[in-house]
Amino acid sequence: MLVTTTTHYLTEPGAVTGDDPEAIRQALALHGLAWTGKPHPKIGLAPLSEATYRTVCGYADDVLIEADGSRQLPLKVPAAHEPVIPDNADRIVVITGLSAIGRPAKEVCHRLPMACGLLGIGEDTIIRPEHVEQAVQHGYADRLRREHPQAQVLIHPCQQDDLLRCAVASLLRSEVPVASVDLAPLANEPRPDTPGCLTMRAGGDWCFRPDPAACGKVYSNAEGDWILPLYWAPDYLMKKEG
Repeated sequence: MLVTTTTHYLTEPGAVTGDDPEAIRQALALHGLAWTGKPHPKIGLAPLSEATYRTVCGYADDVLIEADGSRQLPLKVPAAHEPVIPDNADRIVVITGLSAIGRPAKEVCHRLPMACGLLGIGEDTIIRPEHVEQAVQHGYADRLRREHPQAQVLIHPCQQDDLLRCAVASLLRSEVPVASVDLAPLANEPRPDTPGCLTMRAGGDWCFRPDPAACGKVYSNAEGDWILPLYWAPDYLMKKEG
């Protein structure tokens, strides 16, 4: 796997710093992984040149590109020039942090004025699940699908630290509106020890069935219950289908 950036990112021990395709090829052959980029004048690594990037893409089975940053804040609404997606991308993963939920916008949002404008909130507004949904769906996913029709766009929520955030993550991954399900009964419930399926019944009752193989999309059954697969390992992001 080749790891690089179209903006800039922090370096890692053993990174191939420079713009030499042969050095990157040798690192891939030796380790199976090359973390790459040209030295950035202020922080970490900057993008490879276009020519080097095109060459080294041919050396790797998979290429992982950091195309946007949020200054380590969990929520962001991008500027018009963001993210910087190369034209050969076939999968785009929008990552958002659910630790933003329950905290003031001014503490958790990168590009705060843009976030407040898109979400219709003030900087002291407490972020709710629907705000995260709007930021990732309207700020990223909808626009990325218009601008990069060749690529599959996935939403990957992280920081699933309790049951409510696990449920929000399941809905966001499936792009089912969070307002479809009453999540209030899940407040203050701990995260399960294992992946599984969460059933939300009309009237607020819920139950959780452990299933280490849980995956897939949220769905509603004939009884009107919502079934939410809960999982937090990122393995599904690397699958070629689904």
